[in-house]
Amino acid sequence: MRNENLKTIAQSGVVVNIKLRGGEAKIADISSQSLPGAAKFYKDFKNPGYIAVLGKENTKLFKNIKTRVRKRLDDLSIALNGTFMLLSDYVEYRKFFEEQRVEYFNLLETVLASYDSLKESFLNETASYLNGLIPKTISQEEKEEYERRNKYILQRYEESYPSMEEIRGQFSFECNVQMISYNTPESLNVDGYLDEEEARELLDILNDSMDDSYNDIYNDIIFNMFDQAFVLGQKNALSINTAIQSGKAMKITTNKNINYAYQRVIKSNFIQDDTLTELASKLEELLACANEDDLYQFVDQNEMFVGYVIKTAKELGFYDNLKVDPKADEVLDLAYIESIYA
Repeated sequence: MRNENLKTIAQSGVVVNIKLRGGEAKIADISSQSLPGAAKFYKDFKNPGYIAVLGKENTKLFKNIKTRVRKRLDDLSIALNGTFMLLSDYVEYRKFFEEQRVEYFNLLETVLASYDSLKESFLNETASYLNGLIPKTISQEEKEEYERRNKYILQRYEESYPSMEEIRGQFSFECNVQMISYNTPESLNVDGYLDEEEARELLDILNDSMDDSYNDIYNDIIFNMFDQAFVLGQKNALSINTAIQSGKAMKITTNKNINYAYQRVIKSNFIQDDTLTELASKLEELLACANEDDLYQFVDQNEMFVGYVIKTAKELGFYDNLKVDPKADEVLDLAYIESIYA
């Protein structure tokens, strides 16, 4: 890869890491859902492996916000496991992130405004749950032993129920961004500790390391765009099969999916790479064919598109890492397409 392309990556993108925590306000689980008296307790508070002391509905609201934030990051990122994005997209993402952050902590304060009633409800339902565990046909002595045990357990949960400040301390909503640029001899000669030769030697080491890092980003971009294209071709095949069997037109989402993939490739090709330029052209041809509403012509065009993706992926050495949908393979016959085009 040309060095100027590496510098383009360094100047055009950032690595974004988010840290979203809170929403559950957990304490330890009690017992099995199969035991009597558990239905309401599990409905309102129980999650797998822990008890949500703020209630499951509130927990779900917090989770929805975190899911939106993670999904937008995934949509805008083009490499490094959903963390590398263009600077222009980061500006958009940062605005969205701050809006969601405000909503997240406003929700927290709304929930905490009902702290006393939440705690009371939790303890009342815990007591009801524990009482429901007492067998009906036991002696008075055994019943009193159960009641002492339940009183102890309830007291333990009351003592371990987090305070408002402890709950606030469990919540965080952070976005960290890192931008790495190429160094110059001047930037390394801090306070004159390095002479010109020493600075240049260190510069070579750092920039070689940076070349490796940005090569990783470059390769990741190429792989992600072709993996996306491969998944798209398989989805198209399933849509085609459904349309043929039902005798109806393909869903409009097929065209939207192709256009979405095309726009992502265009955006990712800020490095002006010939391979991505060709992929964008193939997607443009596929979209034009889909817009003509000739189902059987689209069958052929999609097969050629998948063949092109397979051929290029094999040439670039990552075909074995592409995602294969077994259901689509039954319809598309990837082995046959590979034998023809690759």
